[in-house]
Amino acid sequence: PVMILPPKISSVWFPPKERVFATAVAVTFQSIGVAVGFVMNPYLTQQYDIRTMLIVQAEISIFIAILFTVYFPLRPPTPPSKSAEENRTNFIDSLKDLLRNRSYIVLVLSGGLIMGASFGFQSVLSVILNSSSGFNNKVKVESFLRFLQSTSWLGTISAILGSISGQVTGLLADRFQRRFKLILFILMSLTTLSILWFSLSI
Repeated sequence: PVMILPPKISSVWFPPKERVFATAVAVTFQSIGVAVGFVMNPYLTQQYDIRTMLIVQAEISIFIAILFTVYFPLRPPTPPSKSAEENRTNFIDSLKDLLRNRSYIVLVLSGGLIMGASFGFQSVLSVILNSSSGFNNKVKVESFLRFLQSTSWLGTISAILGSISGQVTGLLADRFQRRFKLILFILMSLTTLSILWFSLSI
């Protein structure tokens, strides 16, 4: 459910020329959370236990949820565009229309494959980079060198770079709104090459 909030919020709070970038900022900030998780979760698990790690995650999530519940206006005082003032269509009717749209199905499948491959790669990173390749799954925070010897550093840096590239891409997409197809093609090609490069280098 959280994944659908960025485009919904940007459509209400931002004008059309800023919506892609606003959505990109919100979505890619999830990568910052992933980067923190690559270090925090293994460290808490090793120093304490899984139960403590889950409790800390729950406390952070509940705190943020309370902040949004206490104060988050439904819409801005002044609509940023005419489209933001329009009533949204019924969810079920919209879903039926989308399921009949072949272009939408292709877009969902292509995006789902990319996201699935990315999250799958991150979840098995510590398995792929095992001790035989010079890495380990222990988060050593005594020194920066020890941290670089853990698999967490690669996940952290890749998540941060993914966040930065996502925001840059969102900004470019806002500037070149008639080049969405070209931008998607370039991004998918770079993703494929990156995964191939990684696979051949280990």
